[in-house]
Amino acid sequence: MKKLFTIIFLGGFLFLPMTAFAKSCCVCKMYSAGESVSTASRAFNTITDDTDAKCTTGKKDELNAGVTLSYYTCSIAENAGCEVEEATPEMTTIAEELGLKDVVLGINIPSLHFSAPPTKVDSEGNLYISWAAEYIKAIYNFALVAISILAVVVLIISGAQIITSAGGPAKGAAYKRITQAIIGLFIAWGSYVVLYTINPDLIALKSLKIAYVQKIEIEVVSDADYKTLTGKSPGAPAELLKMAVEAGKKIGLTDDCMMKTIVSKESGGNAGAIGHDENFNRTTHIVWARRNFLLSGTTYKGSSFTPVATDKSNYKATMNASGIKNDDSFNVNNPPDYGLDWRFSHGIGLGQMTINPNKSMGGYNSCETTRADGKTERGISKGGECIGISKLMEPETAVEQSAKLFKSNLECAAGLGLSGEEQFRGALFAYAAGCGALKKLGGSLHSTLQTHKTVTRAMTYYTACKADSSIGPDSAPEQSPVATSDDEESN
Repeated sequence: MKKLFTIIFLGGFLFLPMTAFAKSCCVCKMYSAGESVSTASRAFNTITDDTDAKCTTGKKDELNAGVTLSYYTCSIAENAGCEVEEATPEMTTIAEELGLKDVVLGINIPSLHFSAPPTKVDSEGNLYISWAAEYIKAIYNFALVAISILAVVVLIISGAQIITSAGGPAKGAAYKRITQAIIGLFIAWGSYVVLYTINPDLIALKSLKIAYVQKIEIEVVSDADYKTLTGKSPGAPAELLKMAVEAGKKIGLTDDCMMKTIVSKESGGNAGAIGHDENFNRTTHIVWARRNFLLSGTTYKGSSFTPVATDKSNYKATMNASGIKNDDSFNVNNPPDYGLDWRFSHGIGLGQMTINPNKSMGGYNSCETTRADGKTERGISKGGECIGISKLMEPETAVEQSAKLFKSNLECAAGLGLSGEEQFRGALFAYAAGCGALKKLGGSLHSTLQTHKTVTRAMTYYTACKADSSIGPDSAPEQSPVATSDDEESN
């Protein structure tokens, strides 16, 4: 009977949580104006004896979560207290347009509770989805419990057989099953310990980081209004792309995909595209027009809203994602401003050439000119000439001006020592943000050109074009037209 009791006790011990493998960590909280704004942790192996020494207070330290904490308090935590090991990035609310639903399994797994669908993005526009990690973790935990229960049952039955048997083959087989059960337990639990000892990140199942592509709606002038304004039809996308390529060749751009990329990315091939920079909602960087609009507290038609920040110094790129939009819209019968809010910049036509606000409000390329019918209209100053909106809407003028601008952007990039694909990436950045902004990148020039969302988005079009030269706005990766005149100083 003593042998049976010993075997049952051993089985129960193995089935209990293995506290020898408990996880200890240093949990730190960063404070701003007395409030905790983020949490991160560093995990330590309990075998070491320097846990307390590594968990210091008031010292700047970079944690495993990749967050540098400047002012924080730290304390030792055990097991459940270490669940904050993966820091949650600062999140920004976006429109509830993802269409994701709660995960429901056909067969429930004990202790598995999926987190709610993500409805926010971080400051770089990424979603974090933890469902896969939660599912794998639940399956692993369930398997450990099932294996442990099965092993205990085998131990009890085999122990009973040893006690009740008179010897012989049956007793030897029972001992063999006990050995196999114990080996199985050590393999099941030991794999976790081995991986954790080598590197805790090997068993840290993190959320999937997925780039969320936000659509930026642009206004497209109707064909009737376009004809009223320019005296001609807007043209089919294929014709407009061919026109853009020819404009590029005239000034020495031998790569057809360059101008195809500009036209596809900037306007989606819509000759009557109007870009509202004050409605730019991506969180990649601060946009002058978007910032000033959200700080103004007033729409074009006079509606009031609460500013998102007190002043420019408190404005962050994440605030671009605010759902507040301006209410101006293009009116072909209302020159010189055409019903647009010229407190802020707007992109015009195929290449989204950006016309800046009134000069009295800080704009530098805004001008007024006279149309053929004698009416005054707003325009863009280029080479000593004021090109009116009606003229800039014409495809011939739009692609000519875009090609000239892009060539100057290529020259700007070359002046910084860039060549090949990097020069092209630099020109794409400059087309969106200006040559001056490209020069200001300094030491981060090369890394920025590889990661900046405006550049990588444009490179998607370019890569697709190189793979299929017939590609255009209708077959490009982004199906909907996207205006990305990201900075009013760009064009």
